[in-house]
Amino acid sequence: MPKCDKTISILIVSTLLLLSRCAFLRAACAQPLQAGIEQTDAIGPVSPPLQAGATFDERNLPAMHTRTGWYLIPTWCAGLWHRETQTDKLGFLRTVTHTSRRDRLRGYQVDRFGRIWQAHDEPNVVIVDTGNTLDYILDRSTQPVSMQADLVVTRYVGSDIVVEKGSRRIVRSGQRDEVQELSQGPGGSLKCDSKLTRFDQNGRRMGTVSGTWAEQLIKPFQPLDFYQGRNYYQEFCQYLQSTGQAAAIPTRAPYYGPPQR
Repeated sequence: MPKCDKTISILIVSTLLLLSRCAFLRAACAQPLQAGIEQTDAIGPVSPPLQAGATFDERNLPAMHTRTGWYLIPTWCAGLWHRETQTDKLGFLRTVTHTSRRDRLRGYQVDRFGRIWQAHDEPNVVIVDTGNTLDYILDRSTQPVSMQADLVVTRYVGSDIVVEKGSRRIVRSGQRDEVQELSQGPGGSLKCDSKLTRFDQNGRRMGTVSGTWAEQLIKPFQPLDFYQGRNYYQEFCQYLQSTGQAAAIPTRAPYYGPPQR
């Protein structure tokens, strides 16, 4: 083979090997975190009225509970649950446990067969009391990734607005993409493992934090029929009818008593 042709062949082979390696690396970097979840690299900014330095006003939050839809959850995670602290992993060896008080309701309706359903009602806000500040976790979307008999995996994407209690000044604001794995803990508790990807208020990625916490049941499950002007009972019955599940429509009458949440 002439020297020129041999050189060209070597260059072609080298180029193909390089392209193959790049493709492999791209595929490896794009591997899902777990259960088919793609890692988020970019997210939009927080709206200016909710950025650091502004005075927090709930009227600047988006309209709440506008999304509709339903999904099944295991019976063991239904009810009103309370968290007191959270432990975050910093680096390889260091962990920090801090105050992180919040309540979360899981399970809105029960069908005729006793299965418990959660409503999509995003955007919604969960308020976390950390001591000197209140952390307004604004869930813009909730994705039920995996609902197994012994494990619930849910992805929450939204904003994180930290408000000073006295002045109501926003001291920190950012975006978040969090995957939570929920399982049964000892004594009827829940155990949660979290992987949180944090972004600043301009949408720039800051890194990830792994956290764990336990939740205690403070109120057993009961159907949530009406809340903040929304008729969940009626929506649930309509959903079952429209999805070919009319046989599962509950036969009970809706609850018209005091607020249930």
